[in-house]
Amino acid sequence: SLIDRGVHGDAVIVTEGFGERLPLVGMGLAIWELSFSREGEAVHENSAPEGTPHPLRAGVRAASLLEKRSQVLAAKDLEHLGPESIFIGKFQCGDYFNRVPTSCTLAGSRRFGPDSLLADMRGEFEDQAREVGTEFGLEGGVSIRGLESYRAAEDEAIVEAVRWAHREVRGQDMVICGLRSVGNVSNFVRSAGVPAVYCGVSLDTAHSDNERTSLSELMEVTRIYVHAVLGYLGVV
Repeated sequence: SLIDRGVHGDAVIVTEGFGERLPLVGMGLAIWELSFSREGEAVHENSAPEGTPHPLRAGVRAASLLEKRSQVLAAKDLEHLGPESIFIGKFQCGDYFNRVPTSCTLAGSRRFGPDSLLADMRGEFEDQAREVGTEFGLEGGVSIRGLESYRAAEDEAIVEAVRWAHREVRGQDMVICGLRSVGNVSNFVRSAGVPAVYCGVSLDTAHSDNERTSLSELMEVTRIYVHAVLGYLGVV
């Protein structure tokens, strides 16, 4: 909401950290859901009129096509990132062993590189939903949400300031890398149009029941922030 209001400054440090690694390129994440449905109600297999569309068959075909697409993506590595990917984590169809269901749903993730947008992923899945739905006489639907990919330049002032600050505080250079996970850097780079970097406490316990950091690490990272701000503003 701050970005929508234009409140984002000229550069951003997102306080999630990767130690001595500095990800300047990151994958985007599309959380997708494909659905195939027919009109009417679930009906007993022996009572279903001949030719009744079976959503399960459409789901199986869609899963097969996604797997083939995933294999194509896996054959090409992006610099610092590895290959793009498609993951299926959900396949749901039917409510009883001998009823023809009315719908089938697949859901998963699609991780994509910095040269693509979330809108491209939406188009990719809409094409598949339409193709498979038509083939099996069903209505195909798509839901897509997620975060965009991003790329930052090594000579951005905020990048140079953070690398200098890390060297001053920790005595070592940060290694340029890529990030397959997603976070708020992409919001600032894509939506606000300002350079942003990750630098913060360790993510070793991220998403765990006991997510935490040590006081000593928090103090050390705070020193890096102070140095980075002073460096970025040209004070030191």
